[in-house]
Amino acid sequence: MHDADALTAITGRAAATEQVDGARRHLVMLRSLRDEMRGATHALVPSGPGSWRSSAADGYADGLHYLRERLGGALSAVVDAESALEYGIARMERRLEAPGIEGAGS
Repeated sequence: MHDADALTAITGRAAATEQVDGARRHLVMLRSLRDEMRGATHALVPSGPGSWRSSAADGYADGLHYLRERLGGALSAVVDAESALEYGIARMERRLEAPGIEGAGS
């Protein structure tokens, strides 16, 4: 039996505390990713063809527009994941703090 599993079997609280700590570490990484995406999105996708117009330029502009939409959707998904993780952490913490309720099985 792993030490953490043994401690959980005895106290019922250690695994949940470790889960909260692990979730918080993931939240830090997720926030870092979100910030990096916000900062890099404009640099990753150039503004467009500018003054030159041709069918190739139109296709290029359409491709850039599609890429911007996809990056925006990915950023939105990361923000949603961040919110869901924050909510999950808060729920786990409330369970840990509830009187008479042990963290095992959370």
